[in-house]
Amino acid sequence: MGRNQRRGTGLVWLSVPLVLALALVSRAAEPDELLKQVQGKWIRYQNAPGGKVTLIKEHRDRKTILTAYDERKRVLYSHTSDFTVEQSGRVRIFTFRNRTITAGPDKGQEQKEPSSYVYRIVDGKFLEVHGVLDDSPGPPAMILWEPYKGDLGDVARLD
Repeated sequence: MGRNQRRGTGLVWLSVPLVLALALVSRAAEPDELLKQVQGKWIRYQNAPGGKVTLIKEHRDRKTILTAYDERKRVLYSHTSDFTVEQSGRVRIFTFRNRTITAGPDKGQEQKEPSSYVYRIVDGKFLEVHGVLDDSPGPPAMILWEPYKGDLGDVARLD
């Protein structure tokens, strides 16, 4: 084997790990399109022993604010958290971490550990599917959020 042939082979062997590393980095990066799709305010309702609860969550950049209101529009609970979204094969994963309870009986409590669920945007609605990932606690559950364009004054009127 000539000297020039050996040099070319060496460059190929050096290039392969670099190409693989770049492929892994780009695959691990959070796609901007997925992030854009979850942005904004979302609303849903939940029946509770004390009456109907309205939940509004807002995804702004990579932060979430979730607030629960009673029928009189009083804050029952609120938390903030950081989140990421990613495509993993045929499913999208929403992971939140650094959750801090900002209102309610457990105000001040923090959960630093990440928690993930499968999600999808279907007909403009935000669908969460909990309990289906290998490390998910609890039984499977689906939660559907509607887009919310109003303000708190509209909370009692929406259904």
